[in-house]
Amino acid sequence: MLNARKLAAIDRVFLGPKLVITEFIAGVFLSAALGIFVLVAGHGSPVQIGLGLYFISLGTNYIPLRIFAIAMTKANSARSELGRELDNTRLAT
Repeated sequence: MLNARKLAAIDRVFLGPKLVITEFIAGVFLSAALGIFVLVAGHGSPVQIGLGLYFISLGTNYIPLRIFAIAMTKANSARSELGRELDNTRLAT
């Protein structure tokens, strides 16, 4: 199972806090807006309903990432979240 906290920490360490928080906020709102648009404009087609629900669920998956990224930025703890995994030389290549 993926650890959302570590994924947010990786993004935060390598991309910086402003870009990551902006990315996650945009991921929540743009994915949900696209999903709602597809549902409304879909005329009840099963494929478009499924696609709309997919985009809405994609947006909801960004919510924990956004929360973790904001919390790590306030506490300045992204590097400590990753621990010894940053010392691994395979990450640098």
